[in-house]
Amino acid sequence: MRGIKQIIRNPILISGLILVALAGISLWMAWGKKIVKKSGGELFFGQFESFCVNQFCLNKEEGSWVVNDTKTKVPANSEAVEMMIGKLKEVKLQETVSQNSNKFGEMGIGRNNKVLVIAGNKKLELGNISSDYTGTYVRENEGSTVYKTETVLDKENMVTPDYWSKKTISNLPRFQIKKVTIKRDGKIKEVIPKEGRWEDEKWIDKVALLNSVKFLDGFKPDQSNKAEIEAETEKEKVKLILGKNKIDRKTDVYWVSNEGKYYFEIKKEDFDLLTGISN
Repeated sequence: MRGIKQIIRNPILISGLILVALAGISLWMAWGKKIVKKSGGELFFGQFESFCVNQFCLNKEEGSWVVNDTKTKVPANSEAVEMMIGKLKEVKLQETVSQNSNKFGEMGIGRNNKVLVIAGNKKLELGNISSDYTGTYVRENEGSTVYKTETVLDKENMVTPDYWSKKTISNLPRFQIKKVTIKRDGKIKEVIPKEGRWEDEKWIDKVALLNSVKFLDGFKPDQSNKAEIEAETEKEKVKLILGKNKIDRKTDVYWVSNEGKYYFEIKKEDFDLLTGISN
């Protein structure tokens, strides 16, 4: 009792307590309720064979991921897809941030251009990345609660189909390549490093890492002018099928495919470099 009387008689302490109380009330008024953590809250479970972001989907077909926007199917960057699946499985609706719908817009929630991730019967609306970059504001579709997940989900990139599209055709550890086999015009040539060095360093660099210009939708390759390059490491093989299509007198399209199903345009200089060693 004596301690309480001393507090009551101390105007500075009383003022401090009042300020703390007012700050708590202000926070409650601003966000709807204080941040609360609870256990559990996992949203996405099990194996992913597909998920959608707004109007397009990523589907696994014959072991490979594709971007499907109902009009075209484009090979997807499997690494980016698998990484995102890992992040989605980490999403937990545990940390309640707000139930005040008037404040949702400040967190990027409930806007006209909202971004939805859909997997199975679950729909998750993505908001802004938190100001400390440690998580993302989210809510279940049309839900009354905004949560902060500890997973960073960049909706600005995710909502663009091109972000998911495959652009890298080969990506091998250059110093682990032990043999390259080239087939062209009925001839077969094997190239191996001698004392750790290749006869053309620029060529092996391009075999190891080849990027495309763009995906060729509905493309029909000219099979009469093609070359095949197969690069091997101890753990994997990558096959490149390359060719050239003449569009008109002045225009050629240089293309590449891994398995003869999807085709990508590559630069002329890359085509010339890759096929030049077979001459």
